Amino acid sequence: MSIYIPSNESLNDRMRLIYWEEFQYVYHTVKEVAAQIRKDNRRKRREFVTGLAITPIKRILAPISRMFNHRYSDEALFILLSDAVCKIDLLIREIKEYRETKYLDVLEKISSILVSFMGKYQSIQLYLFDSSKYEQANAKKPVSESFKQWLANFDFRGFNRRVERFRSQFTFPTFDQLGISGLVISSSSQWTRKY
Repeated sequence: MSIYIPSNESLNDRMRLIYWEEFQYVYHTVKEVAAQIRKDNRRKRREFVTGLAITPIKRILAPISRMFNHRYSDEALFILLSDAVCKIDLLIREIKEYRETKYLDVLEKISSILVSFMGKYQSIQLYLFDSSKYEQANAKKPVSESFKQWLANFDFRGFNRRVERFRSQFTFPTFDQLGISGLVISSSSQWTRKY
């Protein structure tokens, strides 16, 4: 009878045998964060960070629960692990962009634990965050409650009066004032030179 000795070279062995307690902690913590976000999302006056995290937390939970509940090869496990870390990193960046701090510590800790499962010469390529690339034109943009309150109390008439007073100080040049000679507009509405 032979005894199986876990290899430190195998990602599956590291996650299932060597670092099993840490992986259980990651799995249960992500589930708790997802449950908390869902609970906050059902409230009438929900927080702004909840609106940001409700969809990405599902995408983060999916690869982690697959790693926890099923056995995969090292290559497939590496793909799932890197997918989870990249999605956590994107969520962290988006939360930091709006200066929210509620779930940052937990998500950063989970991400660092997942990265610690990697081998000596393995690494994860994180996404470079470009907001114009990830922007969805038809998506409903999240708006904070404080901005809604500020907008409801904003004095538009007073602002427009100040703008009109500022504009009245200046006279804007027109084509007559510039004295452009030699240019006429033809019937095809193209600029042509008069000969």
